Amino acid sequence: MTTLVDSEIEVGLVGWLDQVALNEDGRVFKTTPYLGDPEPRPFICFCIQGGTSSWAPTTTVRRHERLELIGSWRTGGGPGWRSRANYLVDGANTYIGPVSAFVEASNLEWAEPGLRMHLSAVESRP
Repeated sequence: MTTLVDSEIEVGLVGWLDQVALNEDGRVFKTTPYLGDPEPRPFICFCIQGGTSSWAPTTTVRRHERLELIGSWRTGGGPGWRSRANYLVDGANTYIGPVSAFVEASNLEWAEPGLRMHLSAVESRP
């Protein structure tokens, strides 16, 4: 396992984060904390401003109100990330705080730098 480092945090990076640690971290603002399954899960970095980053958790559980993360948008990581259906837990469920808080919460990250999961909504359409 190898934690994220500040310099690799970018929009589209997907990190395996400890959401219990994030929920308990006073530096992290939670818009609507996810109180379901407390297991670590992939989070997508969707905004960076200065030393602050914003992240949203993902799930493989489909519900009609969840946004699907289209397979062609997903790169890197293991085969489960690229082949299994993935969704945002809830668009209102975001975590905002210093980059260092998310680096610290990545203590269970399994992928080495260069093999990390990424998400890009860039897709060619006919």
